[in-house]
Amino acid sequence: MKINWKIISISTLLLHLHAAAAPHQEKEHRKDAFSSAAQKSDSLISAKAELINGRWFINGKYRPVLKTSMTKTNFLEIMNVSNKESLFIVIPKLEYNIIAKNKILLNEKIALSEGTSGKSIVWVEPKSSLTISFINDLANTPLQAIVSITRNNKDIIAIFGPDQGKGFTLPGNTSNDQVSVPDYSDLNIKKLNIPQSVGNPVTINPKEKNYLLVGQGKYEILSLPKYQHLVFSEPVYIEKRKNILGGYGYWTKETILYPGESLSFITSAKNNLRKRDD
Repeated sequence: MKINWKIISISTLLLHLHAAAAPHQEKEHRKDAFSSAAQKSDSLISAKAELINGRWFINGKYRPVLKTSMTKTNFLEIMNVSNKESLFIVIPKLEYNIIAKNKILLNEKIALSEGTSGKSIVWVEPKSSLTISFINDLANTPLQAIVSITRNNKDIIAIFGPDQGKGFTLPGNTSNDQVSVPDYSDLNIKKLNIPQSVGNPVTINPKEKNYLLVGQGKYEILSLPKYQHLVFSEPVYIEKRKNILGGYGYWTKETILYPGESLSFITSAKNNLRKRDD
């Protein structure tokens, strides 16, 4: 999917942000935006994305406001719970790291600077999640946005910023000793070793409904002119699926193949592949 994207100017972005945030600021922030890890040293914010009537809703609401910490490392998990729709996003003017996909650490985190984040499209495929980490201490722009991207449209689907108890106001300077060291132990994120596989991949007939996979094996599923819903009993490693952030170097137990799309993957242990018709 080729998308032409121009960076959003910060003035235009802030205009949209404040206009969108106004209806929310008088409401109490929803506690369900946080997991139990938020009660510990670092905050985990959950953002479940679903396409409803042509618009992306986050946690069941259109363009909600999510609270972040101004003094600790924030972890945001963006989950695409849609059945077939891909979510393409940018988070402009924010320095952040993509650290995990599907609750499994990437072999190398993907670091985005404040200058490049608005031009870097991130793919959140159906039935998957991405976890990012960031410090939200920007004195000039306390509100940030998650922007969805399509061929012909861009839309702010969620707003987030520091929680100070009385709504969103400009934060003060955050000293280095206030920023906690990232700790993934509270986030239920695993680390798996990338399997080494040699030889040519074993080709799986796409019409097979169930398939037993051996450990340390490389496989390829051929394309079909329809969607393929794949479910694995154990995570498999995807070396490269798309040349876009979130599309390579990750683990998954469930994925949707689009019509005409094939897939190569590596197993780390014995595994069962099951295909669903949906």
